[in-house]
Amino acid sequence: MTDQTTNQGSIHKAILKDGLKDELKAQFVLTQSEAEAVAEKMDPLISARLWAGLRFVAGNKQDPLTWIFFLESLVALKQKGKSHKLQKLFVGYADEAEKIELLDGFLFSRRYRFGTKGKRVVRHVMFRGFLSDEKWKSENFDPSWNSWRGYCSGGTPSPICFCVDWIKSQKHLINKYLRVLIGHLYEMRCAVVHEAFPVVFFPDLFLAPHIQSTMRDAYPIGHGLSWFRSYESSIRPNRFIEILRNVAKCYLLK
Repeated sequence: MTDQTTNQGSIHKAILKDGLKDELKAQFVLTQSEAEAVAEKMDPLISARLWAGLRFVAGNKQDPLTWIFFLESLVALKQKGKSHKLQKLFVGYADEAEKIELLDGFLFSRRYRFGTKGKRVVRHVMFRGFLSDEKWKSENFDPSWNSWRGYCSGGTPSPICFCVDWIKSQKHLINKYLRVLIGHLYEMRCAVVHEAFPVVFFPDLFLAPHIQSTMRDAYPIGHGLSWFRSYESSIRPNRFIEILRNVAKCYLLK
């Protein structure tokens, strides 16, 4: 290898690291020293992939699916078990309040065959845990409220849904149900990628902040279009992106 080739390689690495540091500061509001610490611990190939991912995010800042792809590239690039790795990422790097906010923001049905009759009841992933906790219900239910029929709603405090109050009192179960939720979100991602099925994910991005909105839809599970799951979301897409950005930032600064 000639000195010229060596020098060119060094120049390319320097350009890569400088570009990566600039994107880290832009996307995650890192200080110069934080950006340098992240960039220095990565080999050139990983740095190039991360830089490309950050530039991809920069061009699609308002697309939640872009951020899911970015997190996937951080922890599961060209690896099997991507859903499990994303679950582990959220468990390890989202804070408790963010985890509860995610659990509150999505409701899902059981899976069902497309075209079959029956109600597609959507509930929080922790609903059955709450429903089976007779001790908690006996201590927190108003005995006079005998009209309750097991409804769920997300996004705001609701007099007909107790799932969030319950999970806040069961901190040891938060990660268990978060893994279920991230698994469902990964199913939605796979419906887009593998089945070319349009999944809306969230309520309207452009509603005024003071307007509470929910969105209900369905997506296919697995290969083919035989099995579906209905869902309802109430978390705003920009808030969802903010949580994903926080998770990515904590992971990079570990």
